[in-house]
Amino acid sequence: MPIIGLIVCNHVNSVIKNARKLADELRAARAQGLFKISHFLHLRAEICSETLLQELAAFTTEDRVGIVSLMDHTPFIVASYATAAVVLGWCAFMPLLRLRRLRAQLAARYRRDRVRRES
Repeated sequence: MPIIGLIVCNHVNSVIKNARKLADELRAARAQGLFKISHFLHLRAEICSETLLQELAAFTTEDRVGIVSLMDHTPFIVASYATAAVVLGWCAFMPLLRLRRLRAQLAARYRRDRVRRES
């Protein structure tokens, strides 16, 4: 999926103004028949934004918003994702260690049994 526009700004009025401008340009291009397929907007919104409702209210049904992704990039959330990644990695790695240990135990048992049979 190509990214047509990316707006990064710390001031809410600039974000709304720039996002609104991009949506208007896309609407105009659609009206001129410049698109070969039916495009929808994907809005990415920070849930910790104090002006989230104001930002989302700038768009209407005519803007063809298809998806609104609510994200949280607060430091604690990012840290918990990192912790989850470590835990998932450990859970994926542990069975391999156990399998390695199991193979070593089976090989040792096989050697002991073979020695007993030969003696």
